[in-house]
Amino acid sequence: KDVLNAFMRIPDSSGWDHPKHFARGGNVQLAQAFAEFAKEHPTRAIELIELFQPEFGQRAAGYAIEALAERHDANDLMALAVALHRRGFQSEEFIDSIARAVVRLLERRLAVDQNALQILESWLFRRQPVPKETYELEEESPPKNDSFLLSGHQGMDLVPSGDYPVVSALVQARLATRDVATVIQLLRRFLSHSQD
Repeated sequence: KDVLNAFMRIPDSSGWDHPKHFARGGNVQLAQAFAEFAKEHPTRAIELIELFQPEFGQRAAGYAIEALAERHDANDLMALAVALHRRGFQSEEFIDSIARAVVRLLERRLAVDQNALQILESWLFRRQPVPKETYELEEESPPKNDSFLLSGHQGMDLVPSGDYPVVSALVQARLATRDVATVIQLLRRFLSHSQD
């Protein structure tokens, strides 16, 4: 109850900041601590994850599954990810964490369940296709000195981001089974849907 209450008091929407106390950490720090706990107590962590709800446990569940992928059983983790997806766990951070978990499992030379790969594909193609004309480059004035070198925008962009973690996981999973035809089909389909 204490763990669940902590996540309910500091929900995913709070991000890095505590909703009431400026000096305390937010949900990100809480989720990171839970992931460390999961490494030491995997069975207990999975029991708790099964009690999380989409409103307050997506980030923590994703971080924990990613951490558990270093040593835990692939089938159990992917079954958990599939079950959470069916319960409405579909935030960007949850999706990215599951994709990174898949990559970690593949690095351990473990097979990834086809149901999990189908869900990764559904996440990848959940957005509407981008109109073809948006791919055309437009002439822009040179970036100012304070602009980001690669994008021409001020500030910072995180890389990899967007759909990349899911694409990478799917490509690696399909190549692990030498399913090159599916990889090519997947990439062609992705390029017609890509947001960025």
